[in-house]
Amino acid sequence: QLRERACRLRPAGGARAWDVYHNISPADVRGHFLLLPDISSVEGRRPQRILPDDCTDLAEMALTLRPPGRTALCYNGVGAGASQNRIHVHFWPNRDYAARSAGRTDGTRALALANGEEERVTVEALDYPCCAMRLVSASAEPLGRALVAVLSAIGELPHNVCLFNRASDKEGAPGVEIEAYIFVRSRECSDVLQGRLGTSEMMGVFHMTSEEDLLKAVAETVGEGGRSLSAMERALEDVSAPKIEIWQKIRSFLLSDAIAEWGLKGEELDE
Repeated sequence: QLRERACRLRPAGGARAWDVYHNISPADVRGHFLLLPDISSVEGRRPQRILPDDCTDLAEMALTLRPPGRTALCYNGVGAGASQNRIHVHFWPNRDYAARSAGRTDGTRALALANGEEERVTVEALDYPCCAMRLVSASAEPLGRALVAVLSAIGELPHNVCLFNRASDKEGAPGVEIEAYIFVRSRECSDVLQGRLGTSEMMGVFHMTSEEDLLKAVAETVGEGGRSLSAMERALEDVSAPKIEIWQKIRSFLLSDAIAEWGLKGEELDE
């Protein structure tokens, strides 16, 4: 039976509406919602695959959420945590996600994607247990295009996408920026921890159903090269796509003429 709809959102400039429903799994006392493109339309009833229009809508929603930094929009791809093969996005309260404090991968340089209107998106590979990229922009339109370009570069590999906004104060002008994270996976489940790993886990927040599972997740182990890792970090490494290989593939694509299809031009930034 369909639950009662909580509300309907229509992103600025978007042609489609998104229906919002309370979600009960996993439950969160602060609120957990599902966003679905208008399910009364034929176009809204489609598989779990993020399309260019979805990227545009999600970037616009991420930019306009208030107050800044309080909520996250999360997409689980098929083979990357999606429990249903029907297009939907999670809307969560923001947590202290580990991925947000990750720095750039050593030996890599950030890229800038510009749309010719002095609006740009920075893209960088992160030093993180799972293969991850961070995109940042003050404008929704170029960030939505950049999401499409990066997802096109990774092709059919399982992936997760998470978007936030954050307060910014560049050159003394208060504003808001969008942060988007893309995680590229080799598989859905890890041999280290039980269960399907979705965007929340990729960002660093794991859901446990018992105290026993919680203690197992935080237990420290010795990883490759004698590194001390928690079971959660090992699980993220276990499901990661090859980091350097994927970044080189994305970098080459974003610096090519192929992204002109989305009105973008890429360049490598100086250190």
